[in-house]
Amino acid sequence: MTSSASRRNNTSNNILQRRAIASSTSSSSIIKAANDNNANGSHRSSSSSSSKIGLLHKLAILTPLLSLISLWIYATIYIISSNDDAITDSLSLRGIRNRTIKQHHRLIDLLRRKNINITTTTIDKTIQSPTLHNQQPILLISRRNTKNVLNITSSARGNLGPPTVINQNPPGNNWLKDRWQAASDMHGSAIPGTHWIMFQFANVFEVRKVVLDWETAYSNDYRVETRVDAPSNSVVGADDDTWCVLYDTNDRKEVHQNKLSNNNNNNNNHNNRIHIPQVTNEEYGQSPGVKDKLPLHIIHTIDWGSDDDISKESHDEQYHCHSMRYLRIFIRSSAMGWGVSLWQVDIYRRLSSN
Repeated sequence: MTSSASRRNNTSNNILQRRAIASSTSSSSIIKAANDNNANGSHRSSSSSSSKIGLLHKLAILTPLLSLISLWIYATIYIISSNDDAITDSLSLRGIRNRTIKQHHRLIDLLRRKNINITTTTIDKTIQSPTLHNQQPILLISRRNTKNVLNITSSARGNLGPPTVINQNPPGNNWLKDRWQAASDMHGSAIPGTHWIMFQFANVFEVRKVVLDWETAYSNDYRVETRVDAPSNSVVGADDDTWCVLYDTNDRKEVHQNKLSNNNNNNNNHNNRIHIPQVTNEEYGQSPGVKDKLPLHIIHTIDWGSDDDISKESHDEQYHCHSMRYLRIFIRSSAMGWGVSLWQVDIYRRLSSN
């Protein structure tokens, strides 16, 4: 009995020892697994942080590079779209000459607008051929503060400024208020028919140069005409022969002669050949009224040169077309289809004229 009890006790003790060992082994395994999981988590966390840092570095490098590429593409498109002649002429002598002439033109226009009492035209030689008319001293007489102009009238009031805006000093630059336009609305719808704008001066002057500063709604079909005596109401805007034609765009080689009959006693009547002027054109700026690339200013300069050249062709200087008290710009049609528009009209006389 005693030995049986002793065996049962030993068996129980062995069982308990095995369970204790198993429990210990299980705890060790659990602790090891937990430690392994912690180690793996730490590794994954460090790997994720390293990836994020690497991505930020790449973005920091690529962002400026992409910005530079975008800027280069934009600049290339802008140059191609806005500077066509520069691409074809930038490396040629013709391109350099054209840009130089444009710069001279703008300088001349700036001086013309700012200095109304320029008594020499030597600066105009920068854009004129030395083989053409010799330049003589002239004086600008049509600006508002010179007190030479008594009145400026026109065929139509138009939808913008009155005709008196064309002799401001200095010339205006407000696209809506500082130009005269023979149009009925802001779409530039032309008022039908021919149009004219006329200067009345306080005294008789001998005109030597006329500068017409058109907006992009310009005309290339007009006459510059003069009178000494006052026109009647019936002929102020009439397209007839009672005006002495000083310049006609339809005939650049020889200006039309006055066609008055011998029975007409008008002081403007004479049978002299009209002196041929030198004409130069200039364009610059961008008109805000259109989407297309059209100039804001189109300047026609009509220059009759020296007094000596004119006197050779005139029998009586007093009644020659250059002697005038009234000067009219008679516009037959518009070049662009819109109502014609003028920023400024500058009229010069010879300096020695009384």
